[in-house]
Amino acid sequence: MEELDLKSLIDQAKKATQTPIQRVQPVKKVKPAEKEIQIAFYLPKSLYKKVKQRALQEEVSIKSILNKSIEKYINDIS
Repeated sequence: MEELDLKSLIDQAKKATQTPIQRVQPVKKVKPAEKEIQIAFYLPKSLYKKVKQRALQEEVSIKSILNKSIEKYINDIS
């Protein structure tokens, strides 16, 4: 009896399944204004927290804050 129920369930499942339809959309490439490289360095935890807090307050990325800071430092020592 269980075998008949199992066969009928399998048949129902085969009839019910439909191939999902996927939409394909082209990927838009965004060209960066400048070529960038990735670097890794360590920050003291307290400094990282301050930068992160400032980024949240100003609604900008941490990356932009660090870039502006480095540019300002370079300009100041030149």
